[in-house]
Amino acid sequence: MQTIYKKFMGCLLAGTLVATACNKTLNVSPYVSFSESTAYSTPQRVLLALTGVYDAAQSGFYVGNVIRGYPFGAANVEQGDMRGEDMLNQAQFYQVTYEAAYNVTTPNNGFMWQTLYALVNKANLTIEGVKGAVASNVVSAAVGTQYEAECRFLRAMAFHELVIHFARPYADGNGNKLGVVYRDFGISSDETIARARDQKRETVAQNYDKILADLDFAEANLSTRALPNPVPGTPDGTPVNYRATKAGAIALKMRVKLHKGDWTGVIAEGNKLIPATTPFVSPIGGWKLNATPDGAF
Repeated sequence: MQTIYKKFMGCLLAGTLVATACNKTLNVSPYVSFSESTAYSTPQRVLLALTGVYDAAQSGFYVGNVIRGYPFGAANVEQGDMRGEDMLNQAQFYQVTYEAAYNVTTPNNGFMWQTLYALVNKANLTIEGVKGAVASNVVSAAVGTQYEAECRFLRAMAFHELVIHFARPYADGNGNKLGVVYRDFGISSDETIARARDQKRETVAQNYDKILADLDFAEANLSTRALPNPVPGTPDGTPVNYRATKAGAIALKMRVKLHKGDWTGVIAEGNKLIPATTPFVSPIGGWKLNATPDGAF
């Protein structure tokens, strides 16, 4: 009887432990990512979302999930500029860029396209999230407008790369040829996927109009010198060099108008940045040339 009693009590204890364990709620939220409902719930998380847009502009992916500097990195810019004796070819990858033997299946083309639209989508989702954070009083309207301006700056940069690489030049027909799909909303649901599928290509001229509208907004709402935001855990008051500025938006507008052939517009934008007389210090942001050529390095 004593043995049976011990077995019964052992089973009863085990059952109690199992029942108790079943009443526990596990925290299954990942530490390295946030859900859409919580990604903009604090000022710090809103800033992290914005930082993710910048990251999308510097670190894309390539064949085999290799991290490479797409969409604005060496593989599609520097290599494409190398010719003649400037380049030592040691791999087939470089041979393609050396000979400019691109086609619709070339990895450079395919992954540049994908990473640029991935950047656009991150910018659009962040704009929508920031607007929600402003409406919920998570961040101020001023901070929200600044963040939107930064996202629109990066979105404009992405679309300009798309239109100059995947459409006819503006000069061919004064922008009347087909451009690319200009997407200004985030894709995160079945409804937005369907909406994206229904979008049609616009003309090159329409693309340029929207690019310049994004940059006008950026110029109007970015600071002259980028400052980290005064949220816990970030320095405050010291200019940084990794965020978009008013001068950066103007400089990108100059580049866009050069490709458009709007020479008067190029000069007008340039006059905002470069004074007519020495010492040639920019009135916006105080930018100036280095004293020596190696100063930039």
